[in-house]
Amino acid sequence: TKTWELKNTGTCNWTSSYSLVFANEGTAMDGPASQPLTTGTVAPGQSIQVSVNLKAPDKGGSYRGYWQLRNGANVLFGSKFYVDIKVSIPEYNLVDNYCKAEWRNNANDVFTCPGTEGDINGFVIKLDKPALENKSIDDESALWTNPPAIDNGVISGKFPAVKIVSGNKFKAVIGCLDNATNCNVIFSLKYKADGGAEQTLAEWNQTFDGSLTKIDLDLSSLAGKSVEFILSVRANGPSDQDEAFWLQPRVTQ
Repeated sequence: TKTWELKNTGTCNWTSSYSLVFANEGTAMDGPASQPLTTGTVAPGQSIQVSVNLKAPDKGGSYRGYWQLRNGANVLFGSKFYVDIKVSIPEYNLVDNYCKAEWRNNANDVFTCPGTEGDINGFVIKLDKPALENKSIDDESALWTNPPAIDNGVISGKFPAVKIVSGNKFKAVIGCLDNATNCNVIFSLKYKADGGAEQTLAEWNQTFDGSLTKIDLDLSSLAGKSVEFILSVRANGPSDQDEAFWLQPRVTQ
């Protein structure tokens, strides 16, 4: 609810035939096209408070909407006044919530989180300063998702549902850890929307070649839905140094 205090600096009384109207400039924020003044007569020199109920847009950003008064003859008068808002969409960081996910392998075994490095059944570990295949040490956290030590082994983590809004994106950087020279894996981002069937949003093949893959996926098609994201890594053939990482996987703007 936005409230302005307005002073009648003219020579006419404002009556119930006067209205607050959207000035068709800026963003209406779901406000009414017009709304009558209900405070009785406002004489010259007097002030009133007028309020209007608004709804913030779903997409993050800065918004302004202009309003004005209209008299009983449907003539706009006086200065325009406005409302300014900033919409901030919270970021959902999967690294911070990784042990809230349900982690499984090919055998459908549920992992303990965090896992134990070297576990042949597969494991997931948070790395605070990961050493990456491009010979850098990153200052952001990553998830080391290591498939089980079998041919085409798979590790996957299903995260609690989050509400997707317009403008959301899935962002991350993926690759192999430093010195995992035989790493050859397939990353998958999967999801379940509103409790529906599991679907694959995208896949990426990553080998130890000194380069990383930056992910920036538009999630607009899922806007308005409650989505469980699933991070999956599969060994691309025999198991051999499949030390795969997701750097800062997150749902953000």
